[in-house]
Amino acid sequence: MAEFKQRTLDEVKALSKDEAVEIMRQAGIVGAGGGGFPTYFKWKNPQPRLIVNCTESEPGYWADKMLHRSTSTSSSSSTTR
Repeated sequence: MAEFKQRTLDEVKALSKDEAVEIMRQAGIVGAGGGGFPTYFKWKNPQPRLIVNCTESEPGYWADKMLHRSTSTSSSSSTTR
């Protein structure tokens, strides 16, 4: 069981991956995306790929869409052209 306490930077750096993940799990930390997905799960089971959602309808995302299209290494793209 993880202990909730204030730690120094050196103490945090000394934590094993499993200890850090357990602290995140017990603290109930979730992502900022609004879905409530537990952060510890992302660190416990890291995925080898980065998935980027570029289909949002926000005006500022258009430049990012162009960047992702020109630098994508994926063979299957679901972006709208």
